[in-house]
Amino acid sequence: MIDNNDYRKLSLDAFNKYKKGNWGVHILNRCVSTFDIAKEKIKEKASHGTLIIAETQTGGKGRQARKWLSPQGGIWMSIILKPRLDLSLLSSITLLCAVAVSKTIEEMFPQLNPEIKWPNDIYINSKKVSGMLTETIVQKGSAEYSIVGIGINANNTSELMDEEVKMTSISFNDMGIHVNREQMASCINDKLQDLISTYVKEENLDFILDYYHKHMHWVNEEAVMKNTITNEVSKKGIIRGIDKQGQLLMEIDGQVEKIVSGELSLRRE
Repeated sequence: MIDNNDYRKLSLDAFNKYKKGNWGVHILNRCVSTFDIAKEKIKEKASHGTLIIAETQTGGKGRQARKWLSPQGGIWMSIILKPRLDLSLLSSITLLCAVAVSKTIEEMFPQLNPEIKWPNDIYINSKKVSGMLTETIVQKGSAEYSIVGIGINANNTSELMDEEVKMTSISFNDMGIHVNREQMASCINDKLQDLISTYVKEENLDFILDYYHKHMHWVNEEAVMKNTITNEVSKKGIIRGIDKQGQLLMEIDGQVEKIVSGELSLRRE
């Protein structure tokens, strides 16, 4: 485990060293949520790719309004996007983001094997290291912006997490790995924008399917799908991958069904 006494604050100079794209960066010491700051920046006509990152968040959120702990040393950021996509295609941005995070981890740490849990989590050693959330900002009936919020347990330690979260989560710090946060955040943003550019041209996910299936968490395993509102089990079957629209493919009683949304967990009945 890395000594947090070696903690170094985020640096704009370091971002300028690592980022390839011509996108802006806003570094905050503390905020309720970078998602909220992103919404404020959108009112100021923020450009595509603008990144907001904070040392700590006091009100970070995950899926289903779950609280996301955001202690010092992690990567807590939101990216503002103007993807020029039809509303029907925007839900796949979360999947593209997961691929960008996974590829960045592989590039920076080749010894690790990140896995993507559909639709928005990254796992290492069967524990969650990153989660992401996407929201579309609709103005005058059309999708003007999307915001991708990304949380990564980087140089923070799981000792600060509550017991329930600690059982299912891991940080790079826990693995004895120090993360250059500016490098990781920059690489993710650059990769995400490249993936979105391809997606705008292709309008389907064929170009990531091979990578996604090779890195998919629980693929070919029995799992249950839970309703995201009631948390009740709605489907039981075997995960077979995703299709080119980003829908989950689940084999149920010998037939493959397509699932648009839900919460996956391993079947332990």
